[in-house]
Amino acid sequence: RQEAEESEETTNSDDLNSYSSGNEEAHLSANNEKETGFNQESDDPKSPKTEEKAKRTFSAKSDRLNQELSQHKKNNPLKQATKNKVFGYGKEDPDYPLHFGPNIKDWPEQPSLSSDILLKIVSHIDDPVTTTDELIPSGETSSYRSNPLRLAEFTLSRRDPDYVNEAKKVKEMDWENEEVKYVYALLENSGITVDPDTNIASSIYAYKPGDGSAREQAASCQRVLGAGANFAHEYATKRYRSNCINWGMLPFLTTDDALLEKGSWVLVKNVKEGLESNTPMKAYVVHKDAVTMIEVSCGALTRDEIEILEDGCLINYYKHD
Repeated sequence: RQEAEESEETTNSDDLNSYSSGNEEAHLSANNEKETGFNQESDDPKSPKTEEKAKRTFSAKSDRLNQELSQHKKNNPLKQATKNKVFGYGKEDPDYPLHFGPNIKDWPEQPSLSSDILLKIVSHIDDPVTTTDELIPSGETSSYRSNPLRLAEFTLSRRDPDYVNEAKKVKEMDWENEEVKYVYALLENSGITVDPDTNIASSIYAYKPGDGSAREQAASCQRVLGAGANFAHEYATKRYRSNCINWGMLPFLTTDDALLEKGSWVLVKNVKEGLESNTPMKAYVVHKDAVTMIEVSCGALTRDEIEILEDGCLINYYKHD
């Protein structure tokens, strides 16, 4: 009797397990069919009926997503703000003041070219080539590209760390400055007349400047610090020379580099006449208490380039045009 009862319990347990397993499989199959629209037991993936069911399921999901996207576009605050914009196409107001961000500064005004120009050499570089990356480094300076004066603080920082301070000193000079008075006296004693309206500016000598990238900041940074010209044996690239011209810096060529030491002064006479006639110009170098005459030139220039240099920079040229 005991063995019969144990056999009956075993049979009932197997039946219960089989029933539970079957229910679980049926439940999973139902869920799978509900989610995918495909019944693994009854639907053949290759049958037209199954393909049609899959298409309907995909179409329903696609419609639902399109409805959600349409609702999102309808409630998009940016679209509403665009509709309510104060300015823009069709709603221009040229008289409304433009407000700059804290790191966006306007370009300083640049003076037009005077008949003569008095230049102080504040850096002398004899390297075979001076790259634009040496003239104004990239990388750490990129965040100041909209701030000309702040960007100019990095000019020649990797090649001549004293350049910026020396250029700033010259920018503040006028004909009442003691150093300028001394240079003026030396020139007068040598029989060279100096017009008091002559521009005073800084300059550099570099044997072959401008190799590398075409960044215009290599020239503009010198200009905003008060540079009026560059002296060179030759220019490494046309683009750098063109950038100098566009910023109103005379691209002088000379072979008398030994006289153009740092701290020397150079008075270039009749600059405008030399530009117009494309002829060499006389320059008087004040070097070690002596005055020496040399010749400099700017090479070939187009009519537009001459006018840009005379106006002081390309910005002034467009204003006058």
